[in-house]
Amino acid sequence: MIRIRGFKLLLVMSILSGMLLTGCADKSAPVSFVDFTATPTSEFPTETPTPMAIPVRPSETPFSGVPTVRHEVYPTETPVAGVDIQIGEKMFIAQCNDIYVNAPDYIGKIISLEGLYKRSEYPFQGRIVVEQYVMRYGPGCCGNDGSAGFEIDYSGDDLIDNDWVRVVGTLDMVPREGTDYFRLVLRVMQIQKLEVRGSEFVLQ
Repeated sequence: MIRIRGFKLLLVMSILSGMLLTGCADKSAPVSFVDFTATPTSEFPTETPTPMAIPVRPSETPFSGVPTVRHEVYPTETPVAGVDIQIGEKMFIAQCNDIYVNAPDYIGKIISLEGLYKRSEYPFQGRIVVEQYVMRYGPGCCGNDGSAGFEIDYSGDDLIDNDWVRVVGTLDMVPREGTDYFRLVLRVMQIQKLEVRGSEFVLQ
């Protein structure tokens, strides 16, 4: 008898708990939604919003479907007539690297570039070897100690270190003495010292 009463008491408590959980909500209360298609009031004279609308700033000129490419012109990048490849300032390192990696495709091409004139001398097999370069600095392992550019074959003596020059020459592959390696050299056709200097340090 005690067991039955206990069971009835548990049953009554369960029913009351269910009524409390489900009966508190007022099912007759209306649910409010934002009307995205409502006509705007005079206080906010904007376009009628639509569901999932993403605000976009209007463009001054309609998009024609063809992307516009902006060509940046650098002060020293005067077009050079009669050259096959003109190495520009913006992609200086990338263009130089492509020529080194794909050297056979560029041998014999007339190339133009601007940069710092550099001259170095070192002893080799009982004589002094002179090497000359046109180059620019770039990112390296310790800041801006990297470099990109080309060795030049030039017999003049009118230039000094750090002169800013424009060189036009034919790319050639020359064996390095005493080794099995080759080096790329620009056979100078024209070299000119410039007063207006470009960027000595490039990133790309």
